[in-house]
Amino acid sequence: MAGDIAPTGTKFTPTNPDTSGIIVTVTGAVGYLGEHLVKTFLEAGYTVRGTVRDVDDIERLQCLKSLPGATERLSLFAANLLVPGSFDKAIEGATYVLHSASPVALEVVADPEGTLIRPAVEGTKNVLTSVHKSTSVRRVVLTGSFRSIFGLGDEHPKGYVYTEEDWNDKSSLDNNQGYALSKTLAERAAWAFVERVAPTSWDMVVLNPGLIFGPLLSRYHPDAFSVQFFKQLVTGELPPVKLPWAVVDVRDVAIVHVRAFQHAPARGRYLVTSGTYSLREMLDCVRDKIWRPLLRVSVPKPLLWIGFYTGFVGKRLAKEDIKHNVGFRILFDSSKVRKELLPEGFRAPRQTFRDMYESLQEHKIIGHFN
Repeated sequence: MAGDIAPTGTKFTPTNPDTSGIIVTVTGAVGYLGEHLVKTFLEAGYTVRGTVRDVDDIERLQCLKSLPGATERLSLFAANLLVPGSFDKAIEGATYVLHSASPVALEVVADPEGTLIRPAVEGTKNVLTSVHKSTSVRRVVLTGSFRSIFGLGDEHPKGYVYTEEDWNDKSSLDNNQGYALSKTLAERAAWAFVERVAPTSWDMVVLNPGLIFGPLLSRYHPDAFSVQFFKQLVTGELPPVKLPWAVVDVRDVAIVHVRAFQHAPARGRYLVTSGTYSLREMLDCVRDKIWRPLLRVSVPKPLLWIGFYTGFVGKRLAKEDIKHNVGFRILFDSSKVRKELLPEGFRAPRQTFRDMYESLQEHKIIGHFN
């Protein structure tokens, strides 16, 4: 399990530590990650504009409005990924734009084109179009994914290490990799947009985090991908498969987003992951907290095939995941982000998973006697 030891490095020094009066627009502000992003930017002293789908959902927005500094420095704007121009008002006047809004699905969806790909790609284009129309924006940070870098576990020889130079050219609708495809196409569309318009007043940085885990800031995310994934794992609904994923703490992801704006020399893509963990290794991090008996070994691949064809694993594992990803150790090089944006190192994944387990209990998403 890589990534438990924080590396040493040159201490990060923000290029512009005086954040007073600087406006940052955050899309997807009410998401699991979005709330952490808004919180961290407010803590850093920025004035934040958050985009949401419904500005009148008072109960749903209460978490954001109760954050320290929100009364003075947070405003919310209605916007829709599929509506051109809907981000104009939230972006004009901002110095920085963080585009994190994008659909995520835990299971194989019936209409990946309409549910995942179109909102991700068209939403990215719409946000960047609004950015390019503005006269104030100096930098855009796009929340990408490690899935636009990594496709299938057996596409390279054993021991291959993925870096920011890699692109996922394996995921497709034909192999049920809709989410990975949506993130890849959205990021490619973003870089194509930048190349086409050749902006002189703003630039773009892309962060490619692994699966994001860690504590929730509110109880309104029971259906969020990471929450559902982890809940099903610790309650026994999702078997402890030897399926490795890049992982990272939501709090570290938020910090890296802030620093991607503050670090003027930041360029290109950044893999953001604290290590690679299989589902069984994730479960082992919190096993001592769980009352119910759960498997202590990874489910063998032959049993997964039986589970797939009998419907036991439902839509949680595509057959391509079983064939190409289960049983492979996927390695990622996060040295670029550690050196440039997070020299103090990531939180240990074990602590991330333990904090998330306690948070799910606190918000009554799982019981205290799980």
